Amino acid sequence: MISKQIKKQFKNFPELIQIVDRQEAKGKATYGSTLDHNNADVKERVNHALEEIIDAMMYMQWISETQQGLNKQLVDTDIKILSSIAVGVYRIGKGGF
Repeated sequence: MISKQIKKQFKNFPELIQIVDRQEAKGKATYGSTLDHNNADVKERVNHALEEIIDAMMYMQWISETQQGLNKQLVDTDIKILSSIAVGVYRIGKGGF
């Protein structure tokens, strides 16, 4: 199960495990199945992942630009990491798998 593997990475962060559980339940309610049983092909899944990563970047950019008192350097580093991940996922979608 995909979520089981993700949860292992968050073993020290129970709040993140709860988010994984909520996202899985939301996906099942919305699409009628989990990612394990989704009929989408690889390119469709890659495109969806890329859209989600870019959404995360946009949220983080908004946080960086509008919220005072945050560690802006940390937020900006997270945006750069997300950008690198987006480029990697984009390359996979262009035939890197």
